[in-house]
Amino acid sequence: VKFVFDTTVAAGFSILETQKEFIQRYRRRHHDSHALPMFTSSCPGWIRYAERVLGSLVTPHICTARSPQQIMGCLVKDYFSKQQKLSPEKVYHMVVAPCFDKKLEAVREEFYNSLMDTRDVDCVLTSKEIYHLMEKRKISWEDLDSVPLDQV
Repeated sequence: VKFVFDTTVAAGFSILETQKEFIQRYRRRHHDSHALPMFTSSCPGWIRYAERVLGSLVTPHICTARSPQQIMGCLVKDYFSKQQKLSPEKVYHMVVAPCFDKKLEAVREEFYNSLMDTRDVDCVLTSKEIYHLMEKRKISWEDLDSVPLDQV
């Protein structure tokens, strides 16, 4: 691991994109029956449930803004890789997430960037998987040094 980022900046972008979409939908509300209500979620489990179970009743109302995980993937693969003078396919972006469903989100077809020939997020490990890896290698939290996070 060469760089460690916090997704807070990506969460901010996600909120801004969500607000922008809501304003656009609000302005269309009188001539677009799918404009409102607008459902938002960064939970890929809920999104999959809505798509597969609720279907066309709900899916037109789901906000199209990317989740913080996917926005961070774009920032790392595009913006940060250029800063580091690396081609995006040379950057392996791994996310540590609290939920297994974030793995499903990362492999969605729309999150493959054909122009850069790479995924926004290459791998997702859950917090539990990190814990088990540390346990397997007999590494305790107390043995780890604290280092500042990198900035995009």
